[in-house]
Amino acid sequence: MDAIPHSRNHLLAALPAADFELLRPHLETVELVQEAVLVSAGDRLTKVFFPHHGVISLVVSLFGGGMVEVASVGHDSVFGASAALDGNISLTSTSVDGQVIALTGSISKKDGFPYVLNGTYAINGGCADGEQGDITGVNVNSLAGYWAGNLTTAGSGTIHWDVQLAQDGATSEGSFGLTGTFSFDRCFDSGTITSGTFPTASFIVGRSVNLEIKTTNGTITFLGTADPDGLIRGNFTASGGPCELTGTGYLSPWEY
Repeated sequence: MDAIPHSRNHLLAALPAADFELLRPHLETVELVQEAVLVSAGDRLTKVFFPHHGVISLVVSLFGGGMVEVASVGHDSVFGASAALDGNISLTSTSVDGQVIALTGSISKKDGFPYVLNGTYAINGGCADGEQGDITGVNVNSLAGYWAGNLTTAGSGTIHWDVQLAQDGATSEGSFGLTGTFSFDRCFDSGTITSGTFPTASFIVGRSVNLEIKTTNGTITFLGTADPDGLIRGNFTASGGPCELTGTGYLSPWEY
């Protein structure tokens, strides 16, 4: 079959005429502004781009700030082909000391819940060569903002607490320090969050939330998880004061 000689995109130009005619009803020409963002991290890709000229850059954000280009797409290729995979992804890391990590899976989303990644991983090379297993990830939004909830002690007593959390930038390990001042309706005076990074003091890494709260009459340690429904749930211990307590607790962005 004849190829399409007049397409400015080399990939389309290489298609047989019959194949191109199948695509034609779905194609339109758009003018892209320089430095325009076609899709952001976390967004679902719904369009495919066949550049006629210029370059589409693929960049990643760094933990320390800034961005770096990891790939580029020109008029001999296509950007966004994974949109046809309905959320399925395949990722392969660059080689680090001879070790490569490959991940395959799918990203899904339900109304009112964050994006969820489910898949498998395999490690080739290095000291973990041959290791493989399942992987699950969930998009966790910033914790910065107003939160409130209850601490429930082992004796079924309830202490109301609330806070305005501030979240620091990411460290090279991927943890984010947390700061703020808690108020309590009984037992404790107001408390200050001891900021830190993984694995000490107060931080979030992945979905794990650690809080160390210093009050004038004791220290509260809370170990919890940022759950997909938007709540932070976990266990707490209070020590060093008149209220020596243990129990469970939660924080909600809707109860403040």
